[in-house]
Amino acid sequence: MKNRINYISLAALTVIGDAFLCLKFSGNLANDLVALVLATLVTVLLALALNYAFIRFKGIKIKLYLPLAILGILALITTAVFTLKSFSFYAAKTMLQANDIFLPFVTLAALSLFLTASGKKVLSKLATLVLPIALGIILFVFAFSVQFMSVKYFIPYRIPGGGMLKAFCPLVLSLAPSVLPIILLSKGKGVKSIASALTVGIGGVAVGMLNVLGIFGSEFAATLSYPYSVSVGTASMGEIFSRLDGFFYALIFFTTLIKVGICIYCTKTLISSLILKISAKNF
Repeated sequence: MKNRINYISLAALTVIGDAFLCLKFSGNLANDLVALVLATLVTVLLALALNYAFIRFKGIKIKLYLPLAILGILALITTAVFTLKSFSFYAAKTMLQANDIFLPFVTLAALSLFLTASGKKVLSKLATLVLPIALGIILFVFAFSVQFMSVKYFIPYRIPGGGMLKAFCPLVLSLAPSVLPIILLSKGKGVKSIASALTVGIGGVAVGMLNVLGIFGSEFAATLSYPYSVSVGTASMGEIFSRLDGFFYALIFFTTLIKVGICIYCTKTLISSLILKISAKNF
């Protein structure tokens, strides 16, 4: 049970990762909702396909394993770099109010490498601690954003159109790459655990997306570089917390940290597995 919780925590946080930084809107509510459904569908189908492939091709010879492993390593490295860049651009522009991304990029990369070097156990414990806090922040922000929301923003008044790609592409490019490390981490945990992780992760992102739509509506949200971050800035809790930006900074830091850390860990695992197969001359 403990291992399952650790896995779901790691996988769900990998899904959330930098998704809040990648959220974009089309200016048409119907487009945005369809984009969310399609991005979810693509992610789930990809997870099922990779999980089947992982089970089906387990134990294959090196001649077949080599190209698959190399593709996996390249995909994991690309995902890690993309996540690092997403965080770094946001941190430089919003948190540090600077143009140079070097400091946040190197800082997050170094911490991710340190976590990976500490082992999967440390990553698992951190994820188990962070997930309920992350979900709590998402729900907390949503609850205190309700007073700023308008029901009319949740009512589509135009049919989906060609602008849907503006909302779909950034979202699916954030969610779908998280599937590979999730499957590599599963190691036989089963479809139920994978489904639970995807449900928690995508569910958290969906709540954030609704948060933005409820406050700004799709048309105004489409003009913002980081709409969820701005929506968090509008929420307040009377005299206790006049702004909730700090909660979002913590959320995005730890979710991206864990996503990059997991990608590095899975890359290391694939390389080790590849070296073992080559050493064993499993041709």
